[in-house]
Amino acid sequence: MTPDFRGIATRYDKTASSYEAATGRASLPALGKTGLRMDPGLVTYVDPESRAKAEAHGHPYASEEIIAAGYDLAGRVCRELRRAGLPADVVRPGVATQPGAWVEVDSQGEYAGGLYVRWSAPELGEAGLQAVAERQDPAAPEWKRYAEVVLLMQTALIGILRLAGFSAAQAEEINDVAEGDVYVHADTPSST
Repeated sequence: MTPDFRGIATRYDKTASSYEAATGRASLPALGKTGLRMDPGLVTYVDPESRAKAEAHGHPYASEEIIAAGYDLAGRVCRELRRAGLPADVVRPGVATQPGAWVEVDSQGEYAGGLYVRWSAPELGEAGLQAVAERQDPAAPEWKRYAEVVLLMQTALIGILRLAGFSAAQAEEINDVAEGDVYVHADTPSST
């Protein structure tokens, strides 16, 4: 059965607010590289306006401390994937997706502070989407190839992360629309 990844492609449309200008503190989208150790007093992961809107809609963000711990975990996960020879980076708004593993901190809900790890093969994915669109056939061979590569990489990523001491699982166990992703639980002990 070919996985359906249609809803996953546009999850990251986040932008910085005027919060930085008003407070002098950087919000996460304003940062360059993430996953680095930063002084929590200098970084705000969710600006107050976005936090208030999410709260009003019944989807509150986790505390800044939990989100900061998630970014620390993301940095460790990226480091371990790079040690295994895979390109890996933390998802940042406005940064073009490159091939490799992309790590996103879960900042809301009961699993806040955990991570989604997504394998990115943009050239293969675009070819698959183009074939599906042109032929109006969700079983196009190019799409099936892309989906199979994502699932093979999911298995590899889980194995690599577990060997490094992380609690990793198929993301579908946490979020049924995250098919093909890997989930790393927040309560993971630090690896050395």
